[in-house]
Amino acid sequence: MNFINLKNSNFLEIIKYLELADLASLSITCKFFNNFFIKNEDFIQKQALSLLGIEYSPSVLPWKSILLNLYNSSDTKLQNLFQPYFTNGGTYRYMGYYFMWRLVQDEGTYCTHLQENVLVKYIFSPNIKPNMDEEPTKYKISEDVFNLHNLEESANENQHLCPEIRRIFIKIPLGGFTCPCEILMCFSSLKKIENFSLIQNFHSCKTKEDAIRNGEILKLSTKIIGGNEHEAVIFKKSIGEIQPICWVKAHFEKCSSNGFWIETGDSFFGRYFYVLLISARALYSDNNIDISNVTPWSRVIEIGNA
Repeated sequence: MNFINLKNSNFLEIIKYLELADLASLSITCKFFNNFFIKNEDFIQKQALSLLGIEYSPSVLPWKSILLNLYNSSDTKLQNLFQPYFTNGGTYRYMGYYFMWRLVQDEGTYCTHLQENVLVKYIFSPNIKPNMDEEPTKYKISEDVFNLHNLEESANENQHLCPEIRRIFIKIPLGGFTCPCEILMCFSSLKKIENFSLIQNFHSCKTKEDAIRNGEILKLSTKIIGGNEHEAVIFKKSIGEIQPICWVKAHFEKCSSNGFWIETGDSFFGRYFYVLLISARALYSDNNIDISNVTPWSRVIEIGNA
C-alpha cells in the first residue's frame, strides 16, 4: 500500500504515537501533513496539548503558538512564582517563623504539628506575597488546617499565563530541629482541585519501588535519578487533574546545608503546586516534620487568550 493511499483514520492512529517534536517537524517540513493537520485541527490540537500536559480548552492557544512561546522564553531566568497558602499539618507554637510561608524563603523552617502525610498547597502568585509579620492564627480554619485567603483569591487573575515548572529546590534542616523531612512528593495542577484522592494514593509511600508501583497503577511512566544527597523518581507528564512530578527521599547524613535541586527534565505546567510531606527522620521523641525549603522554579508562559 502506498503511503498516500492510507485512509484518514490510519493517519490519525499513527499520529497518536508521535511525540511533540515529530508533530512540529512534520508540520514544517511536509506539505501533505501540514494540510492534513489543518483539516484535522481539533484532533491535532488535543493531541499536541496532551503531550504538553495541558487539558484541551477553547481558550487555550494553538499548540504551535505555545511552542513558540516556549522557544522565545527559553533564555528567561527561572524564578519562584509560587506562594504556599494552605496546610493541613498545623504549625509549631503558632509562630510565624515556623509557619508554611517559610517554605519559599531563604531563612527559617516550616515545622508541622503532624508527623506524616502533610499536604501543603502553593498557588501561582507573582504579585502577591504574605505578610510574614502576621500571626498564623489569623488563617486558622480548624485544628491543624490553615488557609491564606488573599493568596487563593489571586488565582483567578492572569488565567492566560501559566508557570512552567523546570526545577525544584529542596532544603532540609540539618541542625536544631528534631524531625527533618526525609520523604516527600511534589505535584501540580492547572486548575483548583477539590478531589485529592490521587495524592492520597501516595500516602506513606516510603520507597522508590512504592512510588513506581503507584505510578504504574496510574499508567504513568517514571525514571529514577539520584545523587549523593537524594534519590528521586520523576514522573512523565500526563493529562489529569493532578500531575505527579516527583517522589524524593533525602539522604540526611549526606545532605548539604545549601540544599539540592531536582531536575524535572520536562515541562510541568501548573498554577497550583503541591508538596506531600510523607515522613521525617525522627532524631528525638518528637512527632512532627521539619522542612526548610521546597520551591518550584519556573518561567511564565502564555498559554491562553488574555
